[in-house]
Amino acid sequence: MKILLRLLLAMLLASALQPVSAGQPVVSGADVMPRGGAIYQAADTAFPSSAADIGRWRLSLSPASKVSMFGGAYWLVAQVRNDTDVADWVLVPGSVMIERADVRIYASDGTVQQFSGGYRADYQYPLHYGQRIRLAPGASAVIVVHTDSPFYRAPPAVRLFTEPEYRHLVSVENMLALGALGALAALALFNLFVHLMKPDRATLFYALYLLLYMVAWAQEFLLPAQILGWHDMRWLYVPFFLLPIPNTVFYVEFLQLHRHFPLLARISRINYVLPLLLMPCVLLALPYAPFLATLAISVWLTIALVSGIACLRAGNRQARYFVLAFVALLLPACLILPSNFGLVPPPVNNPELLTLLGGTLDAVLLAFALAHKLRQLAVEKDEALQRLNQSIVQAQTDHLTGIFNRHAFDEQLAHRFDAQRHELAVLLIDLDGLKAVNDRYGHTRGDALLRAFAQGLVQLVGSGVPVFRLGGDEFTVLARKDDVAGLLEALQQVEQSLRAEGFPHAGASVGWAAATEAASREAMVALADQRMYEHKTSRRRARAEDAQQAGAVGMVAR
Repeated sequence: MKILLRLLLAMLLASALQPVSAGQPVVSGADVMPRGGAIYQAADTAFPSSAADIGRWRLSLSPASKVSMFGGAYWLVAQVRNDTDVADWVLVPGSVMIERADVRIYASDGTVQQFSGGYRADYQYPLHYGQRIRLAPGASAVIVVHTDSPFYRAPPAVRLFTEPEYRHLVSVENMLALGALGALAALALFNLFVHLMKPDRATLFYALYLLLYMVAWAQEFLLPAQILGWHDMRWLYVPFFLLPIPNTVFYVEFLQLHRHFPLLARISRINYVLPLLLMPCVLLALPYAPFLATLAISVWLTIALVSGIACLRAGNRQARYFVLAFVALLLPACLILPSNFGLVPPPVNNPELLTLLGGTLDAVLLAFALAHKLRQLAVEKDEALQRLNQSIVQAQTDHLTGIFNRHAFDEQLAHRFDAQRHELAVLLIDLDGLKAVNDRYGHTRGDALLRAFAQGLVQLVGSGVPVFRLGGDEFTVLARKDDVAGLLEALQQVEQSLRAEGFPHAGASVGWAAATEAASREAMVALADQRMYEHKTSRRRARAEDAQQAGAVGMVAR
């Protein structure tokens, strides 16, 4: 990070000490030969009245060895000769944003053509400055351009294209620009919709960032000027100044900097304060707006990229898309930001388009990052729900027998007593013989008896009928009232199976009650419990009588 900050400081110092070099005017096009060109300071001098006056007129001008990036008025003079058989041409005054350019073409046949171009002029081609001119085959001409703009991002220049060549260029660039702006708008609206469905700060501020980015570049590509007739350059840089704010909120939230890198989270606050402090320059000092906006954006990109790399190195996998996104934004920015600082002229004819395409790729990659985050959240949510369900099951399950416990019985009884009162019945079952097994064979054998009895009950009632262990040797079943008689008969099979498994004294005392017999569920359980103990008492009495009879028979036999 120290290296990046030193590089940024060096760029700022260099831009402050070295204004843009004027260089030679750019003149391109098939076989249109430049005959030299120069840039002059523009004072109150008017255009030459004719081609014959150009030489004397140029002598009255002061050459401009430097072009200030903070605006001003300049003359550009370039000579061309048409060595082709094409007569219809398009002249483009300036390759980047310029407020106004008045152009006159002094042809060798004595004709003079004139037009106005730039941000405040009428456009012959959608979203482009180019104006149609005629230059006869074999003719030469002197092009004189008067530029006046509150700021410059490149030296004044002209470019010449054949009309079909320029029409094709306009179609391609407009298709790319409008497609990128449309993609930004679609992503912004989609993420706003996602935020409405599932509120999330990262998604909301990502959508706001995209909307600001789209508005900023829509102005840069002349959409408000051409569609709405809005030519106020003071507002061009307002969305660019605001861009770091929602993006910083987004990446601080997305990367969870407050938790993982609190220092970087605090440093990122610069991206809130610096743009807001510098933004009033659009109204108070417009010539400095591009420079100061570039400063704010450079600081933002540096801190964001350092934060992403730090999180990636710390093992945050979703930061990989974030880092790729900012690299995609930073690569074209490296073409346009140095020229905005005044370090070099733009290296390509349309650096804005490259930056817009890079920003759109950045938006797509950030969308992938958000999608990855949402997927991770969904996975974490599913895992949390699974753990919650497991906890609920464990909370409602008897750990020894694997059937429902007392807590589950209370919940289900409370629900079904009101919902199924006319058909609900409860069976309370007491496992006889457990104490004798524990006393004689130990609790391990007693636990085996409990498990065997629980599984016998489960097999008895079948699926859909819940079986519960209330504790100790007490069990219960919630069943339909019409099924009680069959369940009571089947309990005898459970007793027989227990005896077959080596528990000869095991048995089941049971009592049941219908919900319609009681005013409350507590009363219903109490009634079933009373009947269960009556059944247990009768079974004990029967076993005692059987033992007495067996003893009497034994004495008679002796």
